[in-house]
Amino acid sequence: MLQKFKVECGLNIVNNMTTMFKDMENSKIMQNEFKAKYPTATLGGVEFQSEVLTTGNWPVESAIPCEIPSGLSMLKIRFEEFYRNKHSNRQLKWLYQHGYVELHSKCFKKGYQFVVNVFQTTILDMYNKTGDDEFTYGQIKEKTQIPEKQLNAALLSMANPKVKLLIKQNKNPKFESDAEKFTINTNFANQAIRMTLIPVQSMKEKIKTGEPQVAEVAKERKFVIDAKIVQIMKTKKEYKHANLISDVIQMITMFRT
Repeated sequence: MLQKFKVECGLNIVNNMTTMFKDMENSKIMQNEFKAKYPTATLGGVEFQSEVLTTGNWPVESAIPCEIPSGLSMLKIRFEEFYRNKHSNRQLKWLYQHGYVELHSKCFKKGYQFVVNVFQTTILDMYNKTGDDEFTYGQIKEKTQIPEKQLNAALLSMANPKVKLLIKQNKNPKFESDAEKFTINTNFANQAIRMTLIPVQSMKEKIKTGEPQVAEVAKERKFVIDAKIVQIMKTKKEYKHANLISDVIQMITMFRT
């Protein structure tokens, strides 16, 4: 079974998966140790959870910059200190694009729970910290330092007509001016108490993310085919091309779906 899985998914991917499972288990242990040292009350009442992953074994992109809120920054510093005491020769790289935050509102008629990503949290913190109801696109971009791709997706999700947590000055989904205003909807109301506002990854982005893995599988399969050809020719010495193809296909049944 393991051999078939290696051929189907690629040897490197199987090895990576082993490391990934170890990372998940080690992260649980480390998380429990961190909570024991820093209870929720000592972290401003925030429940913090992290996963420490081994570089090169997870299909993740580069870190995306963001000037996270001071509350999150404090958590980041605490965890980095904790991690350095355990692993002095290792460095942490924070992948904000894979994080999420559950926010509990106290500024509307009802209390809501918003599940948002780190970029959306950073944007909403601007309104919460200053008390201002309105910011321009340029102001948000400059203050948060979020790249346009992630910034646009975060804003559009919260300004979606079905949500309207933020009110976008121009009703179209394009961002044509840094002067365009985004206003917090002080009259926000929704039947749902808990809402997930994290932008959904487009199909084009999903396909692009999977391309390296597909290429790796194709490379591993080529090695298997080459090995079977050598195996047959050592026995046959001379063989018709059509027969060789037929025998190879018969031998490599694990490629079949």
